[in-house]
Amino acid sequence: METIKNQLINTIIMVKPDKIIKEYEKYCEKYDIPIEHLVEIISDLKVIPMIRGKAFEFTVEDELTEILPQKKWKISHPRINAQPTIGDVDVKVTRLSDKKKIKVECKLSGKGSFKIKNDFIGFKVKCMRSRTVNDNVMATALAKRYKINRNLILLHRDNYREDDFDFVVTSLGNSLWKTEKNEYKFNGNEEQHKKLSELFPNHFKSFKNFKEESFNFYLFARSSYIKCKKNNNIKCVRKKCIKSEFSENCGFIPNYPIVNLKEVVEGKSPWKLLSCIEEEFEKFL
Repeated sequence: METIKNQLINTIIMVKPDKIIKEYEKYCEKYDIPIEHLVEIISDLKVIPMIRGKAFEFTVEDELTEILPQKKWKISHPRINAQPTIGDVDVKVTRLSDKKKIKVECKLSGKGSFKIKNDFIGFKVKCMRSRTVNDNVMATALAKRYKINRNLILLHRDNYREDDFDFVVTSLGNSLWKTEKNEYKFNGNEEQHKKLSELFPNHFKSFKNFKEESFNFYLFARSSYIKCKKNNNIKCVRKKCIKSEFSENCGFIPNYPIVNLKEVVEGKSPWKLLSCIEEEFEKFL
């Protein structure tokens, strides 16, 4: 909590203190939030994941704005109230020459999912819907939108499909955090940093900066490359799906796609460094 409080204070000091304070006051007044408890409220374990998830959308927007030439691409962050049957867009990328658009989903890595085991070094990406689909009109509407069997929807109530977005961007950072005594804490150690620096020496240079380096390590994948399909070598782990006729080719994206970092380095993974994304955008369009 102290760290968040210090960050908030530093932000106020750096960016026109009076203006920022007035904005906080207006916000708290509008939504009936006691401003003296604002830090405690946003530090709650139920609230932090939502804030960090939403904040990551802005982070990805900023990163793409920096990477992609502004003469060729327009990056925007649509502010819409998402509906499952319509779909939402975290970050929209438009190629200016022909106005073709790309939908980018922003997903943090799974908390505490970083693993070094035998020959594996990697983590999981938390990639699931925030709203679960029930056996109702919503399932029927989604089946119509995807043009698939309605039973498939009911077997994958919170899974995405390739149609929901074109690319997904993630960050290593969250996979190195844990919950301890009702507080989120960075849990990266020197062994992990050493292994990562061997794989990505340009990204992991100092253990002292491990937390920052991990959050600034971005990867992306095309949605079609991480869905459950025979030629992707990705299998669905849904128990009901495994027992069904669709098990080897259901076409849904797993809730927790696995990132094998050794395969990233070898160019064998569907996940790539964010610095390579313009080339993949061009191929996609």
